[in-house]
Amino acid sequence: MKLKPCPFCGGEATLKDFTGDEYCPGYAVQCNNGDTRNCGICGTPIYAEKEQAIKAWNTRKDLPSNIVDLDKVDVEKLADILWYKLPPTKEQLEDIDFLETEEAKIQRVKRLKEYRREAVTAILDELRGEE
Repeated sequence: MKLKPCPFCGGEATLKDFTGDEYCPGYAVQCNNGDTRNCGICGTPIYAEKEQAIKAWNTRKDLPSNIVDLDKVDVEKLADILWYKLPPTKEQLEDIDFLETEEAKIQRVKRLKEYRREAVTAILDELRGEE
């Protein structure tokens, strides 16, 4: 039986032989991309038979090629999420601190957020193939 690619990264999978293990003898399937993509997902528990481990690995729903409707992405919300998950750099914040008035600082933050929205829009356009 042939193994399907990893459902998370598309990498090649390998059947691992743990039959010599004292505590959990058997077989499991694991993604090979642990070193290159930090995937290394072990998709199955330990099975007594090779065929059971392979069947467990291969028995999963294939994800559609486009699981997100890119036209329905809320650019504002995604940009705000990115603002908190990927905050401005130290240099960008230092630039804001050097501004003299509070209004100038507010305007600078607004510009930084607008750059994030533009970046999100550009990423979505690229994903849609509208470069």
